[in-house]
Amino acid sequence: MENVDKETESMPQKERPIRRGPRPTSVKEKEPSKTEIIWMAASYFGRLMLLLEEEGTQTQAAQKNDA
Repeated sequence: MENVDKETESMPQKERPIRRGPRPTSVKEKEPSKTEIIWMAASYFGRLMLLLEEEGTQTQAAQKNDA
C-alpha cells in the first residue's frame, strides 16, 4: 500500500481520482439494536393510532352534523 504514485500524491485533494469499492468498515452505519427496533416500531404504531383516532373523531363530527 506504500506504493503511491508520486504524481497522484502531489495532486491537490480535489484532483485525486475517486477511489471505488466498498467503504471502510469504520464508516459503515451500524445495524440498529433490538431496543432501537422496538422503539422505532412503538413510535410508528403510536403515531398510526393517533392518526386513526383523529380521523375517527372527524368522521363522528361529520356524522353528527349530517343528522
